[in-house]
Amino acid sequence: TYEGEQIWLAVQIFGLPLTACPFAGNELRAEIEKQKTELDTWGTDLDAQYQELKKSGSRRDPEYAQEVQDYNASADAYNKAVVDMKAMIERYNLQLKEQQACLAEAAH
Repeated sequence: TYEGEQIWLAVQIFGLPLTACPFAGNELRAEIEKQKTELDTWGTDLDAQYQELKKSGSRRDPEYAQEVQDYNASADAYNKAVVDMKAMIERYNLQLKEQQACLAEAAH
């Protein structure tokens, strides 16, 4: 009954269910957060190591040369890890864009 009269009401729904859209992976986001925490700690350690190198006595000491070599190796590994993390973030952002595009299309 509509406005006092018996009627038939037909409804047509356009769009996609939310399940049709790919969703950005929570696992990837969790991995990014974990990597960020590890990189923050690693970066702090590298900064401290660098400050110690600056305070070191003789730059001609073979022990100093070894410390510099160790620092450089650690810094190189850190920089590679940062590049890897940026790639993960780019993948995650791409997933988010695909999700948003699908949801926008489904809403029309």
